[in-house]
Amino acid sequence: MSGLPANKVTGRGTGIDDKTLEKKISVIQQALDMHTPNLEDPIDILAKVGGFEIGGIMGLLLGAASKNIPVVIDGLISGAGASLAIKLNPAIKDYIFSSHRSVEPGHEVFFDLLQAPPLFDLKMRLGEGTGAVLAFNLIEAAVKIYSEMATCQSTGISDNAEGWCVSPLSASILFLIYYSLQPFLRFWPLMMTQGMIPVQQSVILYAKTIRFSTILLHSNHPARGILFISRTTTQSW
Repeated sequence: MSGLPANKVTGRGTGIDDKTLEKKISVIQQALDMHTPNLEDPIDILAKVGGFEIGGIMGLLLGAASKNIPVVIDGLISGAGASLAIKLNPAIKDYIFSSHRSVEPGHEVFFDLLQAPPLFDLKMRLGEGTGAVLAFNLIEAAVKIYSEMATCQSTGISDNAEGWCVSPLSASILFLIYYSLQPFLRFWPLMMTQGMIPVQQSVILYAKTIRFSTILLHSNHPARGILFISRTTTQSW
């Protein structure tokens, strides 16, 4: 599907030595040279160099999409089946969640067709579907944030002289930003002593991020999911 030679898309799997990898690449290239699949015809590709499991994954995706059911894709093999489905019907992309980026180089072909990045990259290639399983909780959390969290309007909280009200979607984004800043926050004291960040500015920013996490973690509050940034709190820091 990529038009690349076998050695550019073939990896070690769960850990084969150099000699076995060379044999693996040779066998794949021989199969491509012998059967010459039509790169623009996913059914021809499947018939000539595909396996039953890849055809099954391809069919499952087509069937799920026809019933408006999303599917979580794991690694290289499920990505190959999904790639064929996308080539056959590009609308399939709207029903696919890509869980993780496999270490296998061939997995990049799937992402090029999907035109979307995976949820995470943990350098996995276990061959057990574990990447997709890890993605389930992330997807469920995103749905709950979007559909179950309160809004500023529903709780009667609004911007006023004491602070600002932030929507659930914005709050979740700020929450992610806060955690992405964790490594950076550890070095703030050092950076302040070196004159890289003004002390007053860094203290206010740090106060805001602490305030973000504190409010968001109070899930039993009637206004859970609502982020209210107190002016006085950030200034007092």
